[in-house]
Amino acid sequence: MNKWYLLPLLLLLVIGFILSGCGESTPTTTQPTATQPTATQPTSTQPTATQPTASTPTSTQPQAQKILKIGITSDLTGTLGNQVMNFQLLIAEMDNAKGGLKIGNDTYRVMVIPYSDDNDFNKGIAATNRLVYQDKVNYIVSHGAMTPDYVFPITDPNKVLDFSNAAIWNSGFLDKWKYGFSGLGKGAHEVAVAGWLLDENPEMKEPNNLAFALPDNAPGHQSASLISYPYKALGAQPSIVYYPADQRDLSSLGTKIRVMNPAWFMGPVSNVETIALTTAAVYDAGYRGKFFSFLTSDIGLLAPIFKPEVLEGFICAASAMEMNPQPTQLAINMKNAWIAKYGKWDYPDYMTTMIYFALTAAMQKAGSIDPDAVVNVLHQGLSGVDVPDGKLNMITRPDMRLDGYCVDAVTDSYLKQIKNKEVIILDHATPEDTLGYVRRAYPPLPPGATPTVFKPA
Repeated sequence: MNKWYLLPLLLLLVIGFILSGCGESTPTTTQPTATQPTATQPTSTQPTATQPTASTPTSTQPQAQKILKIGITSDLTGTLGNQVMNFQLLIAEMDNAKGGLKIGNDTYRVMVIPYSDDNDFNKGIAATNRLVYQDKVNYIVSHGAMTPDYVFPITDPNKVLDFSNAAIWNSGFLDKWKYGFSGLGKGAHEVAVAGWLLDENPEMKEPNNLAFALPDNAPGHQSASLISYPYKALGAQPSIVYYPADQRDLSSLGTKIRVMNPAWFMGPVSNVETIALTTAAVYDAGYRGKFFSFLTSDIGLLAPIFKPEVLEGFICAASAMEMNPQPTQLAINMKNAWIAKYGKWDYPDYMTTMIYFALTAAMQKAGSIDPDAVVNVLHQGLSGVDVPDGKLNMITRPDMRLDGYCVDAVTDSYLKQIKNKEVIILDHATPEDTLGYVRRAYPPLPPGATPTVFKPA
């Protein structure tokens, strides 16, 4: 909904990673459609691979002869990464079942080539190198640990278009990268949530009334920078509390939050199990303020593991798949296709599929799969691209790139509150609404100014 090489890479490798802004589901028994990742030794830098998957159509329509290869890197050691991969495979299957993708005068069968980064930078870099140099892909979707800071220095010099859903931290380098794009990865969704909450609840701006809890490690500190910036830019003064990253006894965190007693509290940017653990610790310590998150976590994931007292009144982003009625026909089709393939809807994460839809829409507008042609379309900006939640528009980020090229995207998004285990929609932010929040939090820079560089908090 643009970076790196050589000496900058050495600098960038000291920077941690951030998880994408989507909630991870609880473990399921659903098996991925690609071969399970093979084990690698902890010290190895070899990417964990699945077999390249050219999704087999189920229709009898004439099939495309040309192949469009799209690589994807994700952490296939966890449920979230496998869901991301499986949804990428599924939407490719849906296109192939219709005879393929019509691009210009040709029709293409989509082949998804997935590799696991095992939540390890070295393995992620090895996987990216393999996709670029061995598999010869022109397009990569980077998910999770593999932030653009690590990917763009490999992909950009090779004219490989990388579309990431992760944050670009060292955005001062952004002007150097031509072939890199982000899907709600530079805080657009986060700032829409922050903007609406602050407008509706001005007490959040008062000192000591807003607190975030994050793990005391590199990802946690970088998450703190990303998630706190919109609130600071819009007038709030959030407090950051760090807790031991690898402990399950978080009673000390709970005590700190109870003593601080902020009106609003947000737990870590992580999977729902970790969020449930931290919020329960805070509640058990006696905190009785409001719990919220910008993450998109389906109520079907939250209800089984959240403390009931925390779940009641909890605010977070809403999934198109949990709303009734669902907001788009595409969401209905995707949910039905998942159920048909896996037998049930087990709340998989579909948020990165918008990257696929943006990529393929740009190819169709360009009439070509040539990366330079597709890059030019994306830099000029797409609008009205169908995604599960509504529409996607490409946007400029003058706070990060000074040449006016589009590098980010906004989509329809929804904020919900849970009451009696039911979803109550609080806000529907259109792409135009979200762009308004983005321009408030990240205003255009004056002439001669330098794009922002996010620093770990």
